[in-house]
Amino acid sequence: MNQHEEGLVRQYRGVISALGVVAMKGEDVTERVKKAVTEHCEHFRILKSSEPQNNLIAYRAALKMASHTTHESQPQVKATYDYALSICPTEL
Repeated sequence: MNQHEEGLVRQYRGVISALGVVAMKGEDVTERVKKAVTEHCEHFRILKSSEPQNNLIAYRAALKMASHTTHESQPQVKATYDYALSICPTEL
């Protein structure tokens, strides 16, 4: 069994990134981020090929890293990552 699904975590971080780009255009993405994070976590719960908690830990780490490395000229993108992280559970 894999420790976590690296490709899936990367893909899901990309979903949040794309919503950050939408936020840069002035759209409110709050509900879409909530829906995405909920769906991502639910998918982690049902995966059989890796530990759900490990996927969640990797996902949270990816969101945090993305927030910390987002350029200051993109505050909406950073805020989107931060919001996603704030609503993401710490345990499944």
